Amino acid sequence: MNFENQYDLSGILLYIGEGKSFEKEDGRSFYKINLKIGDPEIKKSIDVTIWNKDLKIDSSWINKTVLLKKFKLNNFKDVLSLNSTFKSDIIP
Repeated sequence: MNFENQYDLSGILLYIGEGKSFEKEDGRSFYKINLKIGDPEIKKSIDVTIWNKDLKIDSSWINKTVLLKKFKLNNFKDVLSLNSTFKSDIIP
């Protein structure tokens, strides 16, 4: 994994999705949860996916500023998003 593409970001936690478990065709199990971090005043946000992590994400953090540390930036079809790595953390 390339760790040069890791970023820290602070923003307001706008959304916490339902966690989802699934299994790949090769039998590996995965767990993911989707978040949305942004700034509602300027109407900008970015989607964040937490993969296979035991990161504590509390619903009381909604509409509060959080710090995302060491997340990987992805660009898929010109849409930016952040994904967790094994070094990622979320700090309220």
